[in-house]
Amino acid sequence: MRKKRKKRFFLIIIILSITSLFFLSRIHPSTWNFYKATYNAEFGEIENKISTTAFVVRDERVIKDLEGKKAVYYFDDGEKIAIGQKLAEVNSEGNIVSIYSEESGLVVYNSDGLERIFSPNSLNKITFESLALIRNIFDEKNKQNKNQKDAIRIVTDHRWSLVLIVSSEEVKGLNANTRVLLRRHGDAREYNAIVRKMLTDNEEAIVILDLSEAMDEFYNERVLEIDILVNSYSGLMIENTSIFQKDEQKGVFRINYSGSTEFVPIKIKGSNNKYSIVYDDFFTEISTAAENETNRINTIDLFDKIWLHGSRKAEEK
Repeated sequence: MRKKRKKRFFLIIIILSITSLFFLSRIHPSTWNFYKATYNAEFGEIENKISTTAFVVRDERVIKDLEGKKAVYYFDDGEKIAIGQKLAEVNSEGNIVSIYSEESGLVVYNSDGLERIFSPNSLNKITFESLALIRNIFDEKNKQNKNQKDAIRIVTDHRWSLVLIVSSEEVKGLNANTRVLLRRHGDAREYNAIVRKMLTDNEEAIVILDLSEAMDEFYNERVLEIDILVNSYSGLMIENTSIFQKDEQKGVFRINYSGSTEFVPIKIKGSNNKYSIVYDDFFTEISTAAENETNRINTIDLFDKIWLHGSRKAEEK
């Protein structure tokens, strides 16, 4: 009895599977394409950012090169210290030498040898050639694994800078004294920075950013991966491929409540390479018929079904 029941059960499963496949095969391909080619407009946020590598520049002094000597430290790495405090005892040729702080700041127990070359004052005279030279020195030290040596260093100011090279196209709209937000790549926390200086040639630009907020381990890092947030927008989000221009008016094709397709004007707040943030419900435009008057224009709204490829839909219509 059990074997017969099992056979009957498997037979029913097979019949149902064949029936399902038959009905699925009879569905018109346009039905599948409909769901692939449309999406619901939803609220979202986009940002335009510059992702790059930056050199860290600090006001700092190496007060003692330890040269492999044994030392006993009295403060933790990155700890705040005052003038005249005892920082370490160093065993030098059998003699114990005490090292005291000459300035207040943060004490750090290493050096990469770029402290004098890369200083806040040197940034005022920086050129593409000098930055390329510093980069070569750093890369060479990195290859030889000599970027860190034992030393006692004091970071004397909470203000610090970032120096970066990007394409001239990326920094269009940035100028000296412009305020920007940045974050460490992969980190959500944002930091305020001011563009101190920009140098441009035909293809590249050097940008110097000044910061006064402490970033974790900023006193120990010479190179940081950062994202500079140029601007961000929030609101109703659509795909750029949906946008079609008709009679000098940008818009999208929407499926209305009756199931038919209609062209709906849009007004864009901002875009990146894939999405645009647009006004929802309505937007206003200055009237061409009368001065000092505006026209209210109805537009798309939340959860409207939008065609993914506006130009294709326009050709179909």
